[in-house]
Amino acid sequence: MNRASRQFHTLRIPDASRSVNEVLARTGAVVERIDRDLAGEGESAAAALLSLKDAAPRLTAMRRLMRADLGVGDQAGDTARVASVPQLARRRRDSAVGESGSAW
Repeated sequence: MNRASRQFHTLRIPDASRSVNEVLARTGAVVERIDRDLAGEGESAAAALLSLKDAAPRLTAMRRLMRADLGVGDQAGDTARVASVPQLARRRRDSAVGESGSAW
């Protein structure tokens, strides 16, 4: 992945994280109200659980962006072989050197 592409993915990760956080915060607020017996109309544990399902595609999107940023192929499910930290560091170093001619 070239530098511009990596930078694009890196910039999109915080957006994806905020998207996941919105769902979790919204659901957490509902759960707090339920716990304090202050639930509004239509707020229930079952409804909160269903709202968590909104996070699944957002988590998938964030995972794909993060894996792309790390240079790890996105294969089916979480069973994909993940590169070790030293392998990822070498990939980043090699791609940085390859693009500019120097490590800096």
